[in-house]
Amino acid sequence: MRLSLAPTNSPENSATEMRILLAPTNIGNQGQLQAAALRARGHEAEFWQLGKSAFSFAHDRQLEWPTSSSEALALFSEIALADYDVIHFHFGRSLTPKANPLGELWDLALWRQLNVRLIMSFHGTEMRDAEKEKQLDRWSYYHFGAPHNTPEVLAKRLGAIRQNVDAMTVSAGSNFLHVPDANYLPLAVDTEAIQPAAPPSRVIPVIAHAPSRRSTKGTDFVLAALDTLQAQGVQFEVDLIEGVDNAEVIRRISNADIVIEKVLGDGYGVTALEAFAAGRPVVTRATERATKWAPGFPGVSADPDTLVTTLRALVESPSQRVAIGAASREFAVEHHGLAAVGRALERLYTDVDVVPPAVSSDPRSAALAQEVAHLRSQNLALASAKEQASASAAREKKARQSAQRVLGYRVQRRILRAFGRKL
Repeated sequence: MRLSLAPTNSPENSATEMRILLAPTNIGNQGQLQAAALRARGHEAEFWQLGKSAFSFAHDRQLEWPTSSSEALALFSEIALADYDVIHFHFGRSLTPKANPLGELWDLALWRQLNVRLIMSFHGTEMRDAEKEKQLDRWSYYHFGAPHNTPEVLAKRLGAIRQNVDAMTVSAGSNFLHVPDANYLPLAVDTEAIQPAAPPSRVIPVIAHAPSRRSTKGTDFVLAALDTLQAQGVQFEVDLIEGVDNAEVIRRISNADIVIEKVLGDGYGVTALEAFAAGRPVVTRATERATKWAPGFPGVSADPDTLVTTLRALVESPSQRVAIGAASREFAVEHHGLAAVGRALERLYTDVDVVPPAVSSDPRSAALAQEVAHLRSQNLALASAKEQASASAAREKKARQSAQRVLGYRVQRRILRAFGRKL
């Protein structure tokens, strides 16, 4: 469904109200935060989590992944009947896991035929070509055993997605290498819920590191650098945050004076944004390609070779930490707060300056689309016949009610006459 902008007097609610479903997995809490950003702008939006929610992220509804064809069809039917304007999928997935007999992404062509606007957001490992990254980047985490998909899996998945969705998104500049026809969608952080704590100015600072997966963040390099600094007599405390839910992560990074997000890969993710919102200086590996869409990026860039000297400078300069923390807070609010993300989503959903995906030439996708079109035609014919039958039944019911009213009037006259009363 192609929706158009409708002018209003409110800058915060500038688009026609839409019904939006976001699913099926809440990577970095992005699905739930996007739904919140959309609700704040007057839309009806909710996030559904299929399967277990990582790190206790919130959701509006949680369901199990459908394991059979009938379960998948039932879920599809339920959502179709709800009449959403937009369905926004995340992490290269739709409503079924690979193990389902129907196969992953089987429903994309069905949504296409139902004229629902489809969006697919990529978050990283599900669409990155590991070999390309290793050739390009000395510090790619794929050199250090990070999980990845084969080129064949990536090509098949991207082909099916490109054939059917209205737009694709990435949230890091480096990911355009792998999906060049994607749109940029900023990561979201709730800057109202996360507020700056005390300035990060302690003489003996707390250095926090919160890896979701050690192999992709370079945790071994981080711990080695901290050991080196301590051996050199630099004083600080370490808070290694693992195995806790997101609320606890936010609490502890908000208490830190320095937050190390990662030194492998490039760009910045949700942990960095949460630390920015809390007014913390963040050390992360931020290359030029990764920060192209982030003017004024306040993060302190470091890799395994430069981490020791970078951390030493921050530990020894509380005033620098305070200045960077203040700039970080401003950056988070302006570029990644829910207001900014809500506006970006509206543009994406209403096709304003949106890059459409390249059409796949995969004959299997074309054949599936033709089959779905045939089924859709049959369904429309059945719906028309059902509507005609319903109208005929309504006319018959109306005739019966009219006859009953006439009969009731006649019976009333007889009763009154029997008692000698006049109408």
